Amino acid sequence: MKHQVSMEGSKKVMKRHMEEVYGSDAVEGNFDFVAELEKLTAEHIEAEGNLAEVKVKVPDWFKLDEKWMMDD
Repeated sequence: MKHQVSMEGSKKVMKRHMEEVYGSDAVEGNFDFVAELEKLTAEHIEAEGNLAEVKVKVPDWFKLDEKWMMDD
């Protein structure tokens, strides 16, 4: 069975069919909510860390001769 691969940032993400990951019925696919929550929490913490590293410089509109940007 072929899997689709997409690039998100620098990580490769495998996209698989739901049945392949979780099974086709309730007996086959015992979903572990605690493990999924822990995984998502770790990903969220990593994403917040990445966001904290982003620096946005506020342009000086007067130096750029774009004074109209400061008009309210």
